[in-house]
Amino acid sequence: MGHSRVVMGAALVTLSLAAGCAADTGGTASTPSASASTSVPPPSVTATPTPTPTPSPSPTALASVILVCGNLDDDIDYLPQEVPVALDGTPNFTSLWEQQFGCDTGMGDGTVTEAVAVETPLQQAVVALGRKIGYGEYGDESDSDAQILYSVFQGCGSNEPDDYYATSKDLSDGQVDEIRLWMTLCPDHPQAKIWRAAISASAEARKAEKSGNRVYDGTYLVPSEMKRGTFVVEDVENCYWETRNSSGDIVANNFVLAAPRVVAKVDRSAVVFTAEGCGQWNRQ
Repeated sequence: MGHSRVVMGAALVTLSLAAGCAADTGGTASTPSASASTSVPPPSVTATPTPTPTPSPSPTALASVILVCGNLDDDIDYLPQEVPVALDGTPNFTSLWEQQFGCDTGMGDGTVTEAVAVETPLQQAVVALGRKIGYGEYGDESDSDAQILYSVFQGCGSNEPDDYYATSKDLSDGQVDEIRLWMTLCPDHPQAKIWRAAISASAEARKAEKSGNRVYDGTYLVPSEMKRGTFVVEDVENCYWETRNSSGDIVANNFVLAAPRVVAKVDRSAVVFTAEGCGQWNRQ
């Protein structure tokens, strides 16, 4: 019976030791902590990329200019013609020049706007020169810059080989200014070489006029406005000329119905020369 107590006491000791071990561990060996059970990594977020805007293409040209052009000599009606304009304001008349048209809005479609917006330094320079020489429909402040520029486009767009500017060798100062204005916008015009030659010849003519070596119909004082000497005029019809002395008497005169060449002598006694219906007299 005493042996039985020992055995039972040993069993109790064994159970007590086992319970003590469990108490020392605090139950952590088998039970996860609350914080460990709730630690869940956040879901990853993918950023939405900002779309890159598609750039608008840069303009490569200004708005085209519409001219009304034709050629009545060839029975071609005046119709709207498009002239492309580069971004710097340089127009491209190539296709229009090839057709050898004259340009005049009044000859055709009245709905075409007779104005070109002044946007570039080249266009500004053209308008400034136009204002300086009084160019435009009215030649004063009533002409807008856009109207002046359109008028220059018309001059540049015209390319009729038989027009006055292509055939004349004696241009007025105003006509010379007009051609120079056109060549500011279209220096490569097909008639530019002819224009320059006409300007040069006209400069010589102005020089001859100022010196009294060239006169036209009218009355001139000798020798202050017209030099003495021999003067010639060509291809005349119904031409009359005369010279008078200081007393008002006629020294010499002539009336010619038609002739390829007429000669007038202005001698020392002449103080006045008068001509009617003759044209241009040149001193020989």
